[in-house]
Amino acid sequence: MDEIKELNLLEADEILKSLGVPYVLACGTALGWYREKGFIEHDPDLDIAVRIEDFNPDITTRLESAGFEIYKIYGTHESGLQYSFFRRGIKFDIFFLYPGPNYDWHSVHRDDVMKKYIYPHLEPTVVEFLGRNISVPQLGWIEAQYGKEEWKVPVKEWNYYESPKNIE
Repeated sequence: MDEIKELNLLEADEILKSLGVPYVLACGTALGWYREKGFIEHDPDLDIAVRIEDFNPDITTRLESAGFEIYKIYGTHESGLQYSFFRRGIKFDIFFLYPGPNYDWHSVHRDDVMKKYIYPHLEPTVVEFLGRNISVPQLGWIEAQYGKEEWKVPVKEWNYYESPKNIE
């Protein structure tokens, strides 16, 4: 599964960079980089975040032309947009990041109900991952979502809609 995740992320990286769309690894994908310098073995998907001001309507067209099948578009551009794709059996989420007064947030959806993940304002750092320069959020994002020390311990029973510490 890691090989497929790697292929999917590298292909998405090429597409987003060719469109001039900066992104950071997010959620379990960012946690994997911080904790394991790779993917979390039991994490079934890929997650990235893109600032809403960097939105490009060609994202879906270009990803679909590379074999990413749109699964669902959640929310709206004005209120918590999220794209979910599948490619080679792996889900790939793009969370659009919105600025708050002293935080950033992105939406998560289940059964037509939206919740927010609240983070410190994004301060991305470029790291080497999979042989590429890829941006990750600051450690404060990981601590906000998983806990100041808890992020260091693998949890196999994670519920994206109830488990995060930063969910509102």
